[in-house]
Amino acid sequence: MNDELIKQKLNSPKKPSISRQKNSGSKDIELNVPWLQRAKIEEFQGLCRRGLTDKEICKAFGIKFNNMKEFLKQYPIYKEIYETEKLLCDVRVENALYKRAVGFTETETKIVTKADGKVEYTKQEKYFPPDPLSMFYYLKNRVSERWQDKIQGTDNTVTYEDLRPVAELLKISAKELKKHEQKRN
Repeated sequence: MNDELIKQKLNSPKKPSISRQKNSGSKDIELNVPWLQRAKIEEFQGLCRRGLTDKEICKAFGIKFNNMKEFLKQYPIYKEIYETEKLLCDVRVENALYKRAVGFTETETKIVTKADGKVEYTKQEKYFPPDPLSMFYYLKNRVSERWQDKIQGTDNTVTYEDLRPVAELLKISAKELKKHEQKRN
């Protein structure tokens, strides 16, 4: 295909679709997907970025779930977007979980309207202590050999040494909480 014909197809307002292509397994695969247009690529990227499941992405984008692998293989740009955006979603959630597990401080801006009608903006730090449930999920997934529900062939007794990292985090968070309470008063 020459360059002009490719440009013409990419800029075409029509949305041609691929229908009934043969795969290596001799079964017909029906792909009803629009041609590679910027708007469709951005739509697909947005669906992946929202953290949807593969089935939800397929339904919203008009691809049969059983054909998703073939679709991604046929359109490498979609495969790249799919893998990149899914990874970014996972990293965002991991970071948020970690942040909740260890505690964090956030600056809030409060808007106060005075009696004379003037609006005043004040910044105030707010401390969020570590969340035990987030700690549990983090440790269970990151250090699973030590944080399994049932460890086979060993004594399941939990020692202080096993809990030392959590105890240290809680000591630090208690000190941080006291510090922030003193600042407030």
